[in-house]
Amino acid sequence: MENDQVIIESPKLKWEKDGRENIPTKGKRRELKPYPYQGETWKKMDFHFLQQNRQTGIIWVPTGGGKTVIAVKWLYENVLAKGMRVLWITHRLHLLKQAAETFNSIFDNKFLPEEKKEEGIHIALVAGTAPGTRWKSIAERDSVVFSTIQTAYSDENIPSVELMLQQSPKGLYVVVDECHHAQAPSYLKVLHVLKQGGAKIIGLSATPYSMDDKKTNLLWNFFDSPDKNPVSRVYKQFLIENHFLAHPKVETIPTKIEQREITGDDQNITKNKTKDSELKQYVLKRLGNNPARNKLIAQRYKDNQEEYGKTIIFTPETLANKKLVEELKKLDVEADYVDTYRSSEDNQKVMERFRTDPTLKVLVNTEICLEGYDAPKTKTVMIARPTLSQTLVQQMVGRAMRGELAGGNKECNLVTFVDTWKDFTPLDPQLVVNEEDNEDSKSVDEIVKTKNVAGELIPQSIIDECYLLLQSIQLGSILGTFAAIPYGWYEWDTPENTEREPENSGTRMGERFSEKRQIPIFDVQSEGYDQLVTDIRENKLQIPKDLSDAFVENVRHTYFEVCPDPVPQLLDLKDLLTAWRDAGGVDGVTRITFKEREKFNTKNIALEILKNDLRESEKQKLIDDHWSDPICQRCYKLRLKFVEDIDYHKNNLDEKNKKDNDSTSLRDKKQIPKKTLEKWKEGEVGYELRKILNDVGSNNKLFPSGIPSVKDVSYNDKLLSKNALAQCNMSDGNKILVLDKFNSPSVPLLILEFLMYHELIHALGYYKHDGAFKEIERKFIPSKEAQEDANKYSEWKGSLGQQKILWQAICDQFLDNFLIDYDIQSKDELSNGEY
Repeated sequence: MENDQVIIESPKLKWEKDGRENIPTKGKRRELKPYPYQGETWKKMDFHFLQQNRQTGIIWVPTGGGKTVIAVKWLYENVLAKGMRVLWITHRLHLLKQAAETFNSIFDNKFLPEEKKEEGIHIALVAGTAPGTRWKSIAERDSVVFSTIQTAYSDENIPSVELMLQQSPKGLYVVVDECHHAQAPSYLKVLHVLKQGGAKIIGLSATPYSMDDKKTNLLWNFFDSPDKNPVSRVYKQFLIENHFLAHPKVETIPTKIEQREITGDDQNITKNKTKDSELKQYVLKRLGNNPARNKLIAQRYKDNQEEYGKTIIFTPETLANKKLVEELKKLDVEADYVDTYRSSEDNQKVMERFRTDPTLKVLVNTEICLEGYDAPKTKTVMIARPTLSQTLVQQMVGRAMRGELAGGNKECNLVTFVDTWKDFTPLDPQLVVNEEDNEDSKSVDEIVKTKNVAGELIPQSIIDECYLLLQSIQLGSILGTFAAIPYGWYEWDTPENTEREPENSGTRMGERFSEKRQIPIFDVQSEGYDQLVTDIRENKLQIPKDLSDAFVENVRHTYFEVCPDPVPQLLDLKDLLTAWRDAGGVDGVTRITFKEREKFNTKNIALEILKNDLRESEKQKLIDDHWSDPICQRCYKLRLKFVEDIDYHKNNLDEKNKKDNDSTSLRDKKQIPKKTLEKWKEGEVGYELRKILNDVGSNNKLFPSGIPSVKDVSYNDKLLSKNALAQCNMSDGNKILVLDKFNSPSVPLLILEFLMYHELIHALGYYKHDGAFKEIERKFIPSKEAQEDANKYSEWKGSLGQQKILWQAICDQFLDNFLIDYDIQSKDELSNGEY
């Protein structure tokens, strides 16, 4: 059956390095033919957001149900068509790109108002890595903005998010993709700003709940539904019965390979020496290279080739992929493999051939074909990798679940090969399938209740070493003992017979040289580790055979740039990358969550005391109830430390952690019509920098201790070649240079004063654009003369009419667009000048 709902014939969005596109690009598009359940969802969205004028709501659609198409089509007809703007937020860059492609694929001029039909819509991608533009560059012409939450929630960018609200006079709709993450502080910080500013917020999710019922309640309360009723819900069983998802047929094939054949007399075959822990890497390697097992798998496919059709096989170990392909080819089965030992280009060619070439029947891999890989005609998944990870099994079986009406199959086969284990019990995929089916008839509370199982108990050694680590950087004494308890950790067996020299520099985790290596994961590090894992899985980051210190430093900079203390230590990160490389992928290293930790979250206890206005006796009883738990005593050791933590948070509940994110990128000047900088009339000098310096420096509100010492101030025509708008040479006695192009009637006086204020902060001794610098910069207030002059600038009419004027955000926006808006030649084809 042909999938005629959405056919993307238009060219893919390229983004290049600049994070900007214009829709439509050239190419054909077929009209969207909605499925009945999508039409019903749109009616419910109309009623909820338009007729009832509700501000927030969740759309609950299973994976494969087309929730992105549902949202995009509705936004075109009810938001963009009325001149409103859209902000699309999620935690993964590839999800933003997928959403943008959906906007591109179903574009139709009839969706837009008359004045926009020829122009189309401008879209912008804001992210911490290329491609991407900066929040400071976002202007009113950008109809749809796609932003990672990691970028949006930094203190530096929040003013620009607020400015987008102010510059959306007809209204702003915010889409939170994968909104089950929205209970996280980073999301709530941004979403509360948007909600208070009047934006309407749509949540999209296949699983709008957390295993922690408090977090689930927090999520639904934010979306103004404490009774947990979504705007619309589509059930997975309905999608299966109506052929939108394939009906799974589960088979279990015993290999009759005994544990002893693989491990000999070794009974400690799992990482934690228990049956509920993952297998050690050497066990997976031997299992994957077992000739009899590979022959059995190949023969099983050959005997059922007509029934199985296009098949993806998941193996235990990367080096086994080639051997399994060789066995299949001996049986005249056309097969190929992808793994981390082949180049990214070769892997992409193989995966594309499997997707499009009917003659390639089998694709063998270990983990590359998980997230982000879509081959609709895949009919069978063969799981030859024993695991206890429910997430991993769900990702594997999902490769074959696309249904008939979505270009896939009516039925799919999930075939698992089970070995004879004495000391290990792998997860049965049937349990995962059944659990998902059962969830469709459950309420949110029931789903959370059935999945909220006890977590791992954190080793005392990790708690002790983490506390020492935070004390060494004085954070432990500032934030309290709870901050030293990580929410989870990575753990793996160190290579057998490995000798290591002790490190000479600094204290680090895991220097015990035990048979297990453990690395803590603090709350502030989790998003960075998540993105790192995703990029390695999607082959966007390849770990080299020889790990240099420069490579590790670059990884830390890329993924933990905005991470406040404690950032991952370089030696820890190097060991983890080495373990992933040696294991053939990120799933070869166990990631464990210390779920019991939240029971003793002293901040929550302090909040409970304040919220219920407990008397001293009631407070002590609450503390005693928590302290009586042995795990609490294990974490805090002393009751005094536990009480001190509670008192600290009780006195500091209004304090918030601050993070910075500078997403630097470029944008295409060719897409935006150029303006010409005006020149002063003959005889006019223009803006006198020394006067501006004196006016700004003598403002007691900005510089209460007096004007900073400045050697000289002057215009300069060479700054542009250095991609700079202004600079302060501190080594040369605070010599301030300003790009000569700013001496123009086209540039408001406000901008010159802001540039001067910025450079004067440098002159005070603040060299880096760190948190302290930015806190001072946000205090900027222009002179009365500059405020009056700013009213002449038509693009600021709406912003200056607000009760709260975001001076810094307005100036940042102008400066970030200056080289793009005006016809200024630069050695760089694309440029955002720095200052």
